[in-house]
Amino acid sequence: MGISHEKELELAQQVQDHTRPRNVPELPGYMIFARTIPATWGNGDFYDMIGVRPRESDRGYVLDLSPTVEHLVVSMGDATGHGMGSALMATAFTAMLRVSIRLGVYHRDLVSALNAQLREDLPEGHFITLLLGRLDRTLHMFRWISFGQGPLWLYRNGTRKVEGLEPHHPPLGVLRSMLGYKPTETFLEPGDTILAISDGFHETMSPDEQLIGEQNLREAFGEIAESDPELIFKTLWGLLQTHSNGLPQNDDRTFLLIRRLN
Repeated sequence: MGISHEKELELAQQVQDHTRPRNVPELPGYMIFARTIPATWGNGDFYDMIGVRPRESDRGYVLDLSPTVEHLVVSMGDATGHGMGSALMATAFTAMLRVSIRLGVYHRDLVSALNAQLREDLPEGHFITLLLGRLDRTLHMFRWISFGQGPLWLYRNGTRKVEGLEPHHPPLGVLRSMLGYKPTETFLEPGDTILAISDGFHETMSPDEQLIGEQNLREAFGEIAESDPELIFKTLWGLLQTHSNGLPQNDDRTFLLIRRLN
């Protein structure tokens, strides 16, 4: 007896759901909050959090399975489109990224290999955006690189203002080479908050086909940036619901927040 199409989709969704990070190690002094909501059964967005430690005799970092870590690799991305095709791309990419981190692949080698593989595997016009960073609790630094993944906002507790952090390069799978990039080092003071959202947020449409836009969401974030992360997520989500006025969600949406605690 064959499996129905609906059952196949349900099983595929279960597989993808199990790739979501579940046992995230604690990074003392920091709060990490993430949510991802697909537009359909499958999700082309992804995020991950993996504990790492410095290599003893070489550059780079290796997997750290300790329940409490000093370094946390944080990633977030978006495969072209939504639905079954983008969900397959996102799931495969997450697996490649995790294996590479487990093997302690240096970030430049990792990015180069991922980009080359995507150029071989993806149909023309398809790509994957990626925010990849390492949060260092000793230096209170987020060292990151963004390949087309934005917006990325930094709320400074000292000034009560939101700064925009711009992507460095186009998405992976577009250019032949990703060599020569330089990660950004963002130092965090107590109360500082980084927020990354996928384009499913700011590209939400109204019934008269008007985008809600990045600026409206940025301003709303700035007003409540010191609030509980769950409240920030629900507030921004409520703005999307009001703006779309009952229209179905037209793209996957992912929300990732990093806060240095007081």
